[in-house]
Amino acid sequence: MIEYVVRHSTIRRALLKGCAMPDIFHHCSEILRLCMRYPLLTGALIEDGIVADLLDLAHHESFDISCEAFFSLRELLLRHNDVASAYIEANFEEFFKDYHQLLRAENYVTQRISLKLLVDVLFDRHYLGIMFQYVNRVDFLQIHMNLLRHSSVVIRQDGFHLFKIFVVNPRKPRAASAILARNCERQVSLLSTFEANGDQTLHQDLYAVMGMLQSIKVSVSPRSHLRQSVQLE
Repeated sequence: MIEYVVRHSTIRRALLKGCAMPDIFHHCSEILRLCMRYPLLTGALIEDGIVADLLDLAHHESFDISCEAFFSLRELLLRHNDVASAYIEANFEEFFKDYHQLLRAENYVTQRISLKLLVDVLFDRHYLGIMFQYVNRVDFLQIHMNLLRHSSVVIRQDGFHLFKIFVVNPRKPRAASAILARNCERQVSLLSTFEANGDQTLHQDLYAVMGMLQSIKVSVSPRSHLRQSVQLE
């Protein structure tokens, strides 16, 4: 059966198309995730362009269809993470251009789920190389600095778990250090308002990051990169 579905792409395309149909999206999504249990089928689905399709469906106006798309995307990225990480590494720019649209969505649920999934993906050991590439991007740093100012406590905390990687990155670009130094006081002031609520690890991470931000400010020459500053939304 697996080999048959691999040979017949029309079956896979029909399942993907059905994921957007209100009457059958749940059934098609369930079958699609069953297909993702097998590396051979996962590879075939990726070649079909399923990643872009699921990212698009995650924006769907129907809450149920959007949630099913996220469930399928999580299954795709984290079950056979060696296959999925190879795809993202080869399509890094395109993937994150589309994915960051979810982080910028006006819908709170879309933002929250997409941020949580991104945290889980980048902290997965199979995505280590992608994580290093991700935190070396100054434009990505700006996105996560803005998320720290979100009205939702949950989004701010999830955003912090990614922001701290940019800060502790020992090989951060010079421009990133300049941005962090220039915005140090604002970021430290903001992080000091975060409540750990008994989470000792979060408490320690917050103080460690605030201390590192102050160290970065001291280490960056005041004459270098004075104009390198992000425009927070």
